[in-house]
Amino acid sequence: MDYAENELLTRVGPETAAGETLRKYWLPVGLSSEINSDAPRLVRWLGEELLLFRDGPARARSGDPL
Repeated sequence: MDYAENELLTRVGPETAAGETLRKYWLPVGLSSEINSDAPRLVRWLGEELLLFRDGPARARSGDPL
């Protein structure tokens, strides 16, 4: 594998070939048991920051931290 092929396959940030492919699928970013309603959790996934939080006692969500 040459340098260009390696870059194409291993870069997963926004607007990269591998990153765009991976974003088409459902991928876990955290465990539900790690998220509580009192303290949202900031995670970095595929080169982007996501905020994990609960919108009530049962539903775990993720979103852009702004």
